[in-house]
Amino acid sequence: MESKEIARQRVLSLIDSREPSAVCAEAKFHLKPNTVPRWRNGSLSTYMNILPEIAKEYGVTTDWLLGVESDVVVPDMLEVPVVGVIQAGYPIESFEVHDDTVSIPYDFKPSGEVYALKVKGDSMLPLVMDGDIIICEKISDRYANGRICVVTVDYESTLKKVRMDSTGISLIPLNPLYKELRFTKAEAAKHNISIHGVLVQMIRKF
Repeated sequence: MESKEIARQRVLSLIDSREPSAVCAEAKFHLKPNTVPRWRNGSLSTYMNILPEIAKEYGVTTDWLLGVESDVVVPDMLEVPVVGVIQAGYPIESFEVHDDTVSIPYDFKPSGEVYALKVKGDSMLPLVMDGDIIICEKISDRYANGRICVVTVDYESTLKKVRMDSTGISLIPLNPLYKELRFTKAEAAKHNISIHGVLVQMIRKF
């Protein structure tokens, strides 16, 4: 079997096992609609142009995709970058860039883009503790209501439960020792409040 056909089969196998749908894969790799079905029926082979990106995303090598390596086991873990520290308390200067990563099972990976943050502070006790690593999924604001989110206020970051209504937004701690922060729509705009992700997983070391 030639390397192009091996690559086609292995790329499709990865997409089928790692993505909720072909549409999600097309969005992830910035492909035109219906590209993956055309890969599947053999009428298009543009996957060959992005093999390095596919290999990096799914934790394999281009040699394995091309059939040069036949005994590589596809990992079932995804490496998520730890991009900094998030304050579970009052907002602090927005997170610094870190070089660390944490691993999560592919089976638990949300469909969107994910990143990790180390938590500092106790405002989200008892759910989130100081030192926990949280996995966050980037979402649009309309999916944030009622969920624990990474929020920036005046370009400083904090972790809070978000409640939105027609009059404004509330940032709610779970720890009763901390006060709820309430902003009208005008105040939210003035303080540049924005939501950067929602808590989807948590890693705790004992």
